[in-house]
Amino acid sequence: MDITSLVTIIGQLATLITIVLVYFTLVEMRNQRKASQKPDLLIPKASIYGYVNIYKGKQVFVADAWSDNKDIKDGEGHVWSETPIKIYNVGFGVAKNIELVWKVNYDKTLQQIKDYCYQNSVPIILQMEGDIVRFQADAPFSLSPQTFKHEFLMPASITSDGLATYVPPAVRELISILIYLQSDYRDRNLNNFSQLEIEIPSMDIELKYNDLENSHYTKWFNVEFLVNGYSVYGSGEPSPSLYGLNQFFSGAFEFKSKANKE
Repeated sequence: MDITSLVTIIGQLATLITIVLVYFTLVEMRNQRKASQKPDLLIPKASIYGYVNIYKGKQVFVADAWSDNKDIKDGEGHVWSETPIKIYNVGFGVAKNIELVWKVNYDKTLQQIKDYCYQNSVPIILQMEGDIVRFQADAPFSLSPQTFKHEFLMPASITSDGLATYVPPAVRELISILIYLQSDYRDRNLNNFSQLEIEIPSMDIELKYNDLENSHYTKWFNVEFLVNGYSVYGSGEPSPSLYGLNQFFSGAFEFKSKANKE
């Protein structure tokens, strides 16, 4: 091999190495740019307060409404919050095409509620037609997985308000009924410290979203509802001093990350 051929080969190798280095440099720059635009959504703990409107002749003290306000007074004209939980974007980029899917196992809880009410003559009747349930005169609610969609969420560094989202009506209704039944059980068993053995439904959330380059992200959360306290009004007609709006219980949703997928 003459010197000219050797120089040519070395030049070609140098060119190839340069191309490879430029390629990896561009890939790294792209990854850094993508990371700088990556959204990261989370759902923090959400405190909930259930209120019941007590009036003459009322027998079942199931919370009529939920709020994230613990100091609502009767007649103040507050608008009830149906969005007591929020999503925050702690990443650096905008999240778009957000979908929040609640997956709840209602069957066991519904059967336990029916059994307790039947055995203890509690005047709560859940009318079921397929996956549709109606409680008293309230609007019917569905037991199917609920999906809530939102267009976008800016990073928390730009907006700290977060994105208000929803709790399925079936979850609100059944948790409210369960807390009332705990109160009823406590009233019937004042002399012991046993607990009502009815389980809050097991719940999971699938949170899906895209970034500005349409890369897709999925996060899973296990959802727990913790009861912090509730009232025991006792059997019979409530005192007239209790008529009107009363806080019946306080609790909180906790969202524990299970697994992340990209």
